[in-house]
Amino acid sequence: MRRFALCALLGLCMTSAIAEEVRDPFELGLFTGFLLPDEALVGEPDPAAEPVFGVHLGSGISPRWNWFTQLQAAQFDSSTFAGDVDWYGIRGGFEWFVQRGRRAEPFISIGWGHQFGSFDNATDFNSGFASLGLGQHISIAPRARLRWEVRVDQMLSGDGLRGDDLTHPQATIGVQWRFGKASQDQDGDGVSGNRDRCPETPTGAVVDDRGCPNDGDADGVWDGLDSCPQTLAGWTVGADGCPADGDGDGIYDGSDRCPGTPTGAKVDGDGCPTDGDADGVFDGLDRCPSTLKGIQVDKHGCFLDEDKDGVYDGLGMDRCPGTPPGVKVDRFGCPVEPADG
Repeated sequence: MRRFALCALLGLCMTSAIAEEVRDPFELGLFTGFLLPDEALVGEPDPAAEPVFGVHLGSGISPRWNWFTQLQAAQFDSSTFAGDVDWYGIRGGFEWFVQRGRRAEPFISIGWGHQFGSFDNATDFNSGFASLGLGQHISIAPRARLRWEVRVDQMLSGDGLRGDDLTHPQATIGVQWRFGKASQDQDGDGVSGNRDRCPETPTGAVVDDRGCPNDGDADGVWDGLDSCPQTLAGWTVGADGCPADGDGDGIYDGSDRCPGTPTGAKVDGDGCPTDGDADGVFDGLDRCPSTLKGIQVDKHGCFLDEDKDGVYDGLGMDRCPGTPPGVKVDRFGCPVEPADG
């Protein structure tokens, strides 16, 4: 245990020496937990979990990645070697955060290290190992957070311990404190360093105390960039956060019952086109908006006179709708017999 204490003290001294030079705050923590030693090490088919203690040092290297190094120690009985075993490990690696910006941030860890065993019978053992784990960082104060992790350490040496490979599952929990100079405010939102859980906030967005943008009306456009910050829930909005009006009739899509209104047509309060003279041509597009009901009209909403005799079609007004061009007609659209000379 004296060697572990010396290593921990050395780690603390190195951290204090370089803390003032870094931009991203370091995290220094203490942890405890339980290690399940391999049965080949303790000589029992179902070994009991043993307490483990350690020191953790880490820092951020990107919005999604942290690096870390750990020193840890455990002590347990071994019938294989007839006595106590002092077990030490040094491990380094990386944490990849599955989600950022939450109070509890889950991560996956991958690491490598070296483990040492010192036995009462003066036998020593050491080997490299690789580890894979998962856990969370949970904020509990502006400069402190919990860290828990469940992981498995697998020995990498070929010959193992008396020919057996060693696998050590373990679970740990600890408290980490942040210190050192904070990093620059990369996205300019007023929240610096590791305090900024959303380090790529768009310029102008309003953020909370963790540096994450707010969206008061939940329309997908951040406050500060939202020109219509009180949009009703469920409405479709444009890039500016204002309700969309796909057909340009002045009625927003969220309440427009006729979303495909032709451009230029007049609409009612529901966004549906009106047709005052009921001729089938919408107001605003109707060049003859007062056509008599029942009169046939062209695409512009004006009276239709297919034979161009001056008598409009429809309502029985033109009783001779196929009059040849140039023939004189009466008021019913029928040819007039020329008077005898």
